Amino acid sequence: MENSLKVAPSYHLTKAQFQELIGAAVQAAKKNPDPHGPGELLGFPVIPSYADTIANVAHVLSGVNYAASGSGILEVNGYILGRVIPFGKQIDNFKNTVNQLGNHMQTKDLGNYLAKALVFVVIGSNDYILNYLLPVLFKSSLIYDPQQYADLLIQHYKGHVLELHRLGLRKFSLTEIPPVGCIPIEMTTHVATPPGECDSSNNLVQMFNIRFKSLVYNLNSENPGSIFTLGAAYQIYNDIRDNADSYGKN
Repeated sequence: MENSLKVAPSYHLTKAQFQELIGAAVQAAKKNPDPHGPGELLGFPVIPSYADTIANVAHVLSGVNYAASGSGILEVNGYILGRVIPFGKQIDNFKNTVNQLGNHMQTKDLGNYLAKALVFVVIGSNDYILNYLLPVLFKSSLIYDPQQYADLLIQHYKGHVLELHRLGLRKFSLTEIPPVGCIPIEMTTHVATPPGECDSSNNLVQMFNIRFKSLVYNLNSENPGSIFTLGAAYQIYNDIRDNADSYGKN
């Protein structure tokens, strides 16, 4: 199967709101924002959702969006929101995509295709928002101290990324967890927290992020020929908050 794209295909394994948040931040500084976000400006076609690609392999050539609201690194996350698709299941869906492509490509061509693909992984905040920080519904904060929980998440995250690597992907954009302390759900579920004092939840996230930076470094050193880049979401979100005027907000 011929792929005439001028840009590499991209595969998104994320929580669903990531694209909207990043697009809003980038477009906020523009007087006439592009409704399709920065991806189109970079030459990327619109990425279809996984559900839209099941019946037509042609739809997967530009990439696939596997994102799901409420999803997390751990499978237990988000069940209070109904049916969700955790990181591991998103990878299972990606395997189905690879099988689709394999039915129309020679093995060598498929390997080259996947090696050129861009993989965006943005996940983890729900493992705190919809799990560790909800002790009424989840026991994780009773079983694990903050350091142990961060270690658990990193262990599972690494396993999932290495599974994607085993499937043939080589170019990864891995994004850390942004601040979660002052988002609406946290302010609602922790009403005793004074406005502006969100450090407690954010400190938990930073325990993960410190380990995450080391993970990305180690993935690069242990997998020569592959690229793992770090998305500094925590710093970016804080910069948007602290310098709102620079982004067209006041």
